[in-house]
Amino acid sequence: MKEFNPKTASLSTIKRKIEEFWTDKKPDQLYSVNHLTNKLNLSKHWRQENYRSENIIPLIERNIQKIEMEIIEFMMKTPDGAKTYWQRAFNYKYSLQEKQLEQELNLNNQQPIIVNLQTDIRDIKKEESDNNA
Repeated sequence: MKEFNPKTASLSTIKRKIEEFWTDKKPDQLYSVNHLTNKLNLSKHWRQENYRSENIIPLIERNIQKIEMEIIEFMMKTPDGAKTYWQRAFNYKYSLQEKQLEQELNLNNQQPIIVNLQTDIRDIKKEESDNNA
């Protein structure tokens, strides 16, 4: 049988490979996005170049969403799994907000200047009292 080459494969061949991925999947085993990319034999370079194709992007995204939904459904079956899922979701959202704030503070790689008004006021009062004495 001819080896699958994602660089030359048609859209219908990629669809067939994805269908094979889901039919070969064991029901008790969770799959990740890596399993899908391994099945399609996708290299990092190929993904960067060919994901730009308008036909392939939605196809891959739908399957990634399907994998994510299966993982979420599996985690929600137990209280511990649900707790872990929500903790991860919260941590992920929090880390994104933290990164965004960090980027805003470090625009153009400049460190933010923090002004402590109380210290400045004390310094001014101290200078005034020194000048009066």
